[in-house]
Amino acid sequence: MEEEHLLTSDDLQGYFSKRISVILKKYGKVPVCWDDTLISEIRPDEMSVQYWNIQRAKLLKDFSDKGKFIYSDMFELYLDYPHSMTAKGTVTEHKMFAKGDPGSGWGTNEGRIRPFPMTFANCQTKDGKLVVYASDAEFTDDRIEDGYFGCAGVAKIPDLQNKLIRLARGGFKHHTSVGVGHQKEILKEAFTTYLHYDWVDIDI
Repeated sequence: MEEEHLLTSDDLQGYFSKRISVILKKYGKVPVCWDDTLISEIRPDEMSVQYWNIQRAKLLKDFSDKGKFIYSDMFELYLDYPHSMTAKGTVTEHKMFAKGDPGSGWGTNEGRIRPFPMTFANCQTKDGKLVVYASDAEFTDDRIEDGYFGCAGVAKIPDLQNKLIRLARGGFKHHTSVGVGHQKEILKEAFTTYLHYDWVDIDI
């Protein structure tokens, strides 16, 4: 940091992001950086911002005049936050990390996801194009065993086995994103009609 005249960890993150952006631009890609990157004046010349933290709203407003951003609503899309939980969680050590490197995994928010209707969705790139899926489901109030750690919930997903088969054979990963409410048709319209992405229907 001293050699590069970096004064803070925010400067270091901006410096790293700027170096990586050069590589991405070489291959015709646009870097997407967390909104933390806006804190320092050292940042990529061209980037989109993944905005999630309302504490940086002023920084985003200044940036949005000249750049694009992706809005990740922390009050709707983060399930280990109080609005999505039945009660306040407890921050503990991550039990998997503790087995091999005790003290290195603090930050797990242990608690329970409250029942609510939800939509799960994800995407992949195939032949240079984005391919998206989404499906409606719900979190239930089924009991979680006491030994489970993290922020846990039980999801009721109709015809889950066949959906998983379609996703696996279609090349999608097992991870997914979740949003509050049934939004499948809204997402489908946005992604296909306005953004012209390809769509995979896993509900057939």
